[in-house]
Amino acid sequence: MDICIPLFRVDEKAANRALVAGHMVPASTEDGDWAGAGLYFWDNLGNAQFWLRSKRGTKSSYSIAKATLTVSEMEVLDLTEPNSVKKFERVVVLLRDKLGTDFEGVYSIHQGAVINAVYQIRQSIANEAIIQQLPNFSVVKVIGYYPNAPELFSFRSTIGKKKQPHVTIKAKPIYSVLDQQLLQSPMIIEGDGLL
Repeated sequence: MDICIPLFRVDEKAANRALVAGHMVPASTEDGDWAGAGLYFWDNLGNAQFWLRSKRGTKSSYSIAKATLTVSEMEVLDLTEPNSVKKFERVVVLLRDKLGTDFEGVYSIHQGAVINAVYQIRQSIANEAIIQQLPNFSVVKVIGYYPNAPELFSFRSTIGKKKQPHVTIKAKPIYSVLDQQLLQSPMIIEGDGLL
C-alpha cells in the first residue's frame, strides 16, 4: 500500500530550486548518528522553520521546499517503530556473520553508517539468500531529539519529569529519502523571495 506524506526540506536556495526543477539534488553523505545518506525532510512546516531559524547568520541563503513523498509502506525503514528496529538489528547481525569485514559500515557504532552499509549491500550483493533477508528501503524514518527546542506553554508542566512518559515538542520525525523520484510536486514555500 502506498502512503503519501507532505514533507518539508531546508536547504540552500540553489539546491531547492534544483529539486523543484526536477534535477537530482546532491544527497547528504551523513554517516554519523542520524538516518544515513539521503535528502532530509521534516514532517511539518513548523519543524522546518525551527531548523531554518537554527541556521543563524546563513539563514538568508536557505529556503524551505515542500514535496509529497509517495512510497510503498514496505520501502520505509521505520526506525521509530520498535519491531522494525529489532528486525533491522537482526539484519545487521546477519550481515556481520555472513560477510565478515567486506562491508566495514556494518561494524560502525554510528547508526547512519550502518544504514548506509545495509543499503549499499542490498544494492550490490549477488547472494540471493542474503538479499531476501535484507530490507528493501528507499526512505528512512527516525525521530530526532532537539533538547534546545523551546517547549510550548502547555507542555511545560512535564518539565522535570524526564523519567516518566510525557508529551514533548522536542522529538521531531525526520525522513531521509534515498530515491528522489519518490518526491512529487516539489515547490519552494518559504525563503526564496516569497512572501
